[in-house]
Amino acid sequence: MKKIFTLLVTALVLGTGSVMATIVTSISDNASWKAFVSSVNSGDDYSSTIVKLTADVVVDGTVSETTVGTSSNKFNGVFDGQGFTLTFNKTGITGLSNVAPFQFISDATIKNLKTAGKLDANKGLMAGIVSEASGTSTITNCTSSMDISCTVSEDATNGGILARGDNGANTTITNCAYVGTLTAESGVSGIVGYFRNGSSATFTLKNVLFAGTIKCTGTSNIRNIYRASNSGTTGNMYYITKGNGTADDGTAATSKELLNGQLAYNLASADDTNNTLFWGQGNLNRSNVDAYPSLTNDPKKKVVQVNINGMSTTPFVNPGGAAPNPCRFGKTGFKLSSGDAYSLETMPTEGDTFTYGTSKLETTTGMYCITLPAAAMTIVLPFDCDLPSGITAYDISYTSGDKVTATSVTKITANKPVLINGTAGAKYKFEASSSFGGTYAGTLTDGVKAHTNGVLTGVYVDANASSGYNPIAYVPENSYVLQNGASGLGFYKVKEANKIKITSFRAYATFDYSGSREFLGIDINGNTTGINEMKTQETNNAPVYSLSGQRVGSDYKGVVIQNGKKFVVK
Repeated sequence: MKKIFTLLVTALVLGTGSVMATIVTSISDNASWKAFVSSVNSGDDYSSTIVKLTADVVVDGTVSETTVGTSSNKFNGVFDGQGFTLTFNKTGITGLSNVAPFQFISDATIKNLKTAGKLDANKGLMAGIVSEASGTSTITNCTSSMDISCTVSEDATNGGILARGDNGANTTITNCAYVGTLTAESGVSGIVGYFRNGSSATFTLKNVLFAGTIKCTGTSNIRNIYRASNSGTTGNMYYITKGNGTADDGTAATSKELLNGQLAYNLASADDTNNTLFWGQGNLNRSNVDAYPSLTNDPKKKVVQVNINGMSTTPFVNPGGAAPNPCRFGKTGFKLSSGDAYSLETMPTEGDTFTYGTSKLETTTGMYCITLPAAAMTIVLPFDCDLPSGITAYDISYTSGDKVTATSVTKITANKPVLINGTAGAKYKFEASSSFGGTYAGTLTDGVKAHTNGVLTGVYVDANASSGYNPIAYVPENSYVLQNGASGLGFYKVKEANKIKITSFRAYATFDYSGSREFLGIDINGNTTGINEMKTQETNNAPVYSLSGQRVGSDYKGVVIQNGKKFVVK
């Protein structure tokens, strides 16, 4: 190894245009990343060095000038990604194996790093973080969404995080997640492709999540989490979707754990690294809850448990997020307690006790308060009530064709779902027309009590201990949900089960016909004027952003995000 002269200089560019390899400690762009690669690959000693990523970097260049470490010059320092993302897009790679952001490491630590992009080659040993680890090395608090594919007609030994632990290595992988797609003939694993494990080798693999996809044409040597020649120390290993041909390694996450925050909480509780990234899950107790836990530095995604109004179990919530749903079900029905709130602006910290505020469903008066998330939405309530000022309501029916019919109604009837139209962002109070007892008879199917009205099915979701106080249900496959999407405001088909979520007091639609329409518009009282007004109202009351997160004006063309939904402006 070359002697270290300095730990502060990133790169010295000579007048000839060549780069003299020197120790790099801070990386903020493609040029400094390539200088770091050149330094390591030329043999600089990083054994006492901490290298920090200080910004998201999109890596551009050949494989040899953008991937860290060679078989003879391995990275042996500490690389701290600080929660930033390295993006690689390397396709059509031929004749090269061991392709990964870090190709070879030894006695090294890689932490707090995110990677994204795509790797495509005709050989194996590819990974989202490290291709091959030797010595005593650690990969922790790292996540990769990188899609990895190869055409090698044999065991690819690709891994979402690590491709291979070398013979005699002592490798530790903790608090890591892979969410990309692995494609090969055979020999891939969601987290670690293979621990070679010679006679003196050991490994530790704990607190990991495979939330990606495995696509293999064969069935041999495929694992959800890892493959090894002998045993190591493992624990708290989860997968969401089992890959084709995979052996039963790891634990399948249940839909309940994914919806109510329990899995994120379990992973976070076992995380003792106290690093930049932590396990979190956003929008708990809402229909747009994150699909699975992730490693994040967003405080809004932190998951805590709190004691709420004497509930027998402590539900999972996000600080500043929504509270568990107020619907309480007994053995023969459900009861709305006077102490149950629908939503909250603030939440307590871990382990605190919280008392609900005034936004609630009350046993005696019957009241439902909501800030309308969009100009048009579905609703079902357990009591009769007059329409609040500024709200119009419609029964929805379907006969034939490519539209449903919306017929105006003058009030909301208990347990009959309707479509309502108001002002997005405005707060409305629905109050019972008469005394409200709060108890209804009925049976639950999978924790959901459903009520139909025309083509709409409204749901109240069990928020009792059996469901972990989770107010979310999945919309059935081949039903329809109201969205303002690419085809405008209307009902869009749900193509997969366990994909689209719905909260209590909302409704989905089902249609009795054999067609395969993916979208149905809405016809109000024989014309579309009212629906167009709904769409315009929603558009005018919410800012529009590009995919990069920049707010854009009405003249912007392309894919945009509004009210949390993507659609195309032409």
